[in-house]
Amino acid sequence: MLDLNLQLIYPNATTHPFPSYEVSYLSVPIAQGYLWIDKTILSPTEIQLLQQLSSFPQEQQLSSWGNYLLKDHMLSLEEGAYRIIQVSFQQKRSVQITKWQQAVYEFFQGLVDCFFLTDHYAILVEKQQSTSLQQIELESLFLALDGDFDTYSKIFIGCFYPASSPFYSIFQEEEHAFMYSLVQNLPFTCMTLPKISLAFYLDPTTTSRDCLTALAATWIPDDATKTLLTTLWQQQGNLSATAKKLFMHRNTIQYQVEKFQAITQLNLKEMDDLFFTQLLVNQL
Repeated sequence: MLDLNLQLIYPNATTHPFPSYEVSYLSVPIAQGYLWIDKTILSPTEIQLLQQLSSFPQEQQLSSWGNYLLKDHMLSLEEGAYRIIQVSFQQKRSVQITKWQQAVYEFFQGLVDCFFLTDHYAILVEKQQSTSLQQIELESLFLALDGDFDTYSKIFIGCFYPASSPFYSIFQEEEHAFMYSLVQNLPFTCMTLPKISLAFYLDPTTTSRDCLTALAATWIPDDATKTLLTTLWQQQGNLSATAKKLFMHRNTIQYQVEKFQAITQLNLKEMDDLFFTQLLVNQL
């Protein structure tokens, strides 16, 4: 692994936890993962030098979901909603990949794919079920897996998106968010887009809003939902004050909030989640 600050030399290069599958990029191993450098800005001498200094893994065969997420290959999906869970193993030694995958499949009824891009980075794709786990349950599950396999992992739990969503661009954005949280060394072992949205979307390196656009279209289908979320934010999550502002009964507001939370897996008592809804409202 190169012990050089290549990002000072190539400031437009981006950091990722796995090597690029695009031939237009050169992937250089660094401490945080891999630096993707656009080959068009490199001279033939630079490319040769970087290749000689680096040890590059051989490109593996990807599954259908892997090709979809990394190469934007077409994939026909069954109707429903899907989420992507990223796992970064922080310990130096490799994971027992096959056994770990077998254990994961036992816990996820809706798991449609589970693959490793490096010895320390895995991707899970889950189809939403009535039994799909909430964030706190997933956090406990991966903590138990760490105990069973003597690993230390950090995870990023993606949101559920309809099958018609652009998962290639959604994964790029969620992967960027996960990498951002790892590089910034945020004090969480379990990350979600709402939890880091304030810092992530205000960062100048974040230019994509595909996740927000897709979620806004799904979670806020009408003006009534938009008004509810905006007013709830203005009243700092207070249900009684929101009901008074909207001239509605508090029980009605509570029912609507609980219904929204069941669909989205958000907790509108948490300010991070409530702020996230305003990012979505602003996408409409």
